[in-house]
Amino acid sequence: MKKVFINCMFFLCVLNCFSQSDNRMISGWITVEGAKDLKFKVINYNYDNEGNYYWGIIVKNNYTQAVSFKYRLSVGGIHYAKGFFSNVYDLQSGDEFKDGNSLVTALIFKSSSLEYKIEIKDLKFLIAFIT
Repeated sequence: MKKVFINCMFFLCVLNCFSQSDNRMISGWITVEGAKDLKFKVINYNYDNEGNYYWGIIVKNNYTQAVSFKYRLSVGGIHYAKGFFSNVYDLQSGDEFKDGNSLVTALIFKSSSLEYKIEIKDLKFLIAFIT
């Protein structure tokens, strides 16, 4: 009987761990200067015990044609990847690009700030050739 009780308690503890609510915060769709039909969402996954803050970004292409561009996410004035811009190639109309879409792939910052900035550059419209 004691063994059954211990197994039940273990099962309830495991069940409680998996039912914990998600602590992430997701912004609404925002527009960045210079790209009126690219919509961005920023995800804040919170932080760990080592002072790492986890972030993600989602980009939706609302243009009528495919685009390529470079973007940079900054949190608290700190740029991800030492200031370099990340590339997005051939994002089709209506499609989404996700970077850091889970805690495993999140972008890590050493800033506790909740203020973020998205910059884009080199926005190019791709033309499909029909042969």
